[in-house]
Amino acid sequence: MRTVREELDGAWIADVGPDLWGEALQEFFTLWDWTRDLLLDDSVPDSLTWSWSKGDCYTAKSVYLNLFAGRAEDPMAKELTRRGLQHPPRCPLCDQEMETICHLLLGCVVARKVWTSLLSSRGHADWIPEADSRLRDWWTSLPLPCQTRKDFRTAIILVLWTIWRHRNDVVFNGASLAAARIL
Repeated sequence: MRTVREELDGAWIADVGPDLWGEALQEFFTLWDWTRDLLLDDSVPDSLTWSWSKGDCYTAKSVYLNLFAGRAEDPMAKELTRRGLQHPPRCPLCDQEMETICHLLLGCVVARKVWTSLLSSRGHADWIPEADSRLRDWWTSLPLPCQTRKDFRTAIILVLWTIWRHRNDVVFNGASLAAARIL
């Protein structure tokens, strides 16, 4: 561990040894590039500031307000509101999590019940997605047999579509929630 001043004086190069390789070496050179043209001014004393509030003063309120900084509002939500369409912020099937496509189609308790029932009954319990699975990662990790790959992919897409249609039926038509209806 070295300071920027030590780096500017050339001391960091001594840290590169035979055991520094791969990602660590890449990070070393990236950091070196970032600081190569840096000039330090010793006439200005270092200071700590809290840039998340006026006057650079720490407050619990400023932490709370900035906890959500950078979170973007879904642009489709405004469009749906403008057109008078419903758009629940939480999953309409379980009301437990924010509604994301990965949660709705894989992680929601209703979706997981559907996947568990379908995949277990066909001998593929190891394919059941985890509650935090990402759709693309799950889809590409399935060990689909070559001779039936097209059939499995079609069936999986059909299940995804059926979950989506049930979600829309619940949201827009007031249908009752039921994994049995999806199955």
